[in-house]
Amino acid sequence: MKLKKFLHIAQFEYIRFAKKKNFIISLLSVPLFILFVFGLTLLIVSSENRKSPIGYVDKADFLKDPIPAPQRSGSPNDPSTSEMIPIIPYRSEDEAQKALDSKAIQAYYIIQEDYPETNNVELVYNKRPGGNARRQFWDFMQINSIRNIPREKALRVVSGSNLIIRWPRDSPGGFREFSEKNFFANLSPLFVTIAFFFLILMSAGYTMNAFHEEKENRTMEIVITSISGKEIIQGKVLSILLLSMTQIIVWTAFIIFSVLAAKFMYGFKSVLDLLPAAGIVTKMILLAIPTYIMIASLMVGVGSVATDPREAHQMTMIFMLPMMSSFWLAGVIIKNPDGPLSLLLSFFPFSAFSSMSFRLTFYPVPYWQIAASAGILVLSCLGSIWLGARLFRFGMLRYGKKFNLKEIFSRKISHE
Repeated sequence: MKLKKFLHIAQFEYIRFAKKKNFIISLLSVPLFILFVFGLTLLIVSSENRKSPIGYVDKADFLKDPIPAPQRSGSPNDPSTSEMIPIIPYRSEDEAQKALDSKAIQAYYIIQEDYPETNNVELVYNKRPGGNARRQFWDFMQINSIRNIPREKALRVVSGSNLIIRWPRDSPGGFREFSEKNFFANLSPLFVTIAFFFLILMSAGYTMNAFHEEKENRTMEIVITSISGKEIIQGKVLSILLLSMTQIIVWTAFIIFSVLAAKFMYGFKSVLDLLPAAGIVTKMILLAIPTYIMIASLMVGVGSVATDPREAHQMTMIFMLPMMSSFWLAGVIIKNPDGPLSLLLSFFPFSAFSSMSFRLTFYPVPYWQIAASAGILVLSCLGSIWLGARLFRFGMLRYGKKFNLKEIFSRKISHE
């Protein structure tokens, strides 16, 4: 019977909030932002890159029987597949200038006679050539500067360096790899943490406003006569969790769609390089769920005892500030991810999630530390549900009056 009441409250709260204009706007905010960034990126790339040929005049006879420029997709530093632009040689500047004036080419280079000694090259254009054209001509000159070595080695030199840092698979934190290729995937814990804070702040707004409305219209006084405070807390926390899960699912689906669209439009070789590893995602979920339930339970309890939404928001800063402490101490955590301060923040419930996100980004955190932090968060989650229910009962008994934390623990409150 209690389970039905608990689920009924969660269903009612979920539907009520999901229909609100603020929730719909927040749900669409991330997809709209991604569309804006995606469109802006497409506009910048299309304006920066041009497909017209480029030319050159070789006064130094440096490019006799030249080697073609390598395709940029061969470089580990550049995952994109760029179309090769024709590079046309001209016998004189006049011939090249006529081609430029007729818009047959977008620009031409003049390789001066003293190029072998001075590397003196002049670029002539009416409108600045695209970045893809400039990069390709630079690769063209580079590979022809070292054409006396084997072609495979020359291509490797032109492609540039790609530093890869690996931890062995038998390390305490398991296998990790850092490189330019998976740069965005490595930063995924930080992105998740920022989204997590965004969800908590939105949930705080929903909760505080809801309690204020229920107190104003006396709805809570009616509900409390037929259901216990603990069940109300559980139902409200579940509804907040479901609302956040709805947002996460919609946002994640849209992000995956955007990545696939980027593969199609920009030619990324491997979409998986942009996505976080499954092990990192699992660790973040193990820490995020109990953290969110803990904070949601406290927010519901605080909202029930606050006299108005402004006071409730001020009270929530008591446990929001410790969560943000990891951002203030980010430099220390990144510099010494296995130091005493980093470990302390990782095991303190309110800072555990954000601290672990910084450590997981730059360091293979040992499994036992993940398990210990998750265990502490689960215990804190259960304690927060108990405290939230006690705060709720206290708020109903002392309706409209200020409270202090000492009184919450010292005053006897009738059990549900």
